[in-house]
Amino acid sequence: MRRAPSEAPSVAQLAVASSVVAVAATARGWARGTSVCVRHAGAWPRLLLQASTGAGPASARAVLRDEVLGLWRDLALVSWEESRRAIDALDASTRTAAGEARPRRRYRVKP
Repeated sequence: MRRAPSEAPSVAQLAVASSVVAVAATARGWARGTSVCVRHAGAWPRLLLQASTGAGPASARAVLRDEVLGLWRDLALVSWEESRRAIDALDASTRTAAGEARPRRRYRVKP
């Protein structure tokens, strides 16, 4: 049963839309996060070996630390972007007014 454009979605429709958006965001986030990890993992074996054995330069631990922090920053960015995309997708799929140009929200988070 389709709803009229000016009609608010039912609780069941909202639950289904939320579930679909959450699954899609999780899959996209997992895929993007995996590619970020693969991209960062190239230098890790050498850095781990140098930092743990002391065989490499003295700055190996600092470089390894910077690499780990860079990975976490990139993963946090992926998470934030996918969360915003999911919120916008849910908003667009449950919006009530047919010709509304901008979503109606009580607040807007600045990027």
